[in-house]
Amino acid sequence: MADSIQERLKIAVKSTNFKTLREISQKSGIPYITLQNYLGGKRLPGSEALIKLAKVGINPNYILLGEGPPILGEKKEVAVKKKSRILLIHPSFPTNSSFIPL
Repeated sequence: MADSIQERLKIAVKSTNFKTLREISQKSGIPYITLQNYLGGKRLPGSEALIKLAKVGINPNYILLGEGPPILGEKKEVAVKKKSRILLIHPSFPTNSSFIPL
């Protein structure tokens, strides 16, 4: 998995159906030089840029957190970890061996 926002954005840009960065710039409304700065690690995309990128299909959750696929609408298989359930019992609640939590 890519470790930085810059690396994940590079992966997402390469995963799009757009042929050039200029095309992404035109479709998203983000200036070309700004996109270059994001990809070069000189700047980080803010919330407005992430919204604009999402409108052209780039997954903001992937860019920020590395979660989900790089492109919106793609399916990514995810290993699901089973979570332990914790049963909290009030001290006044009667407990005995016949009580089985659901």
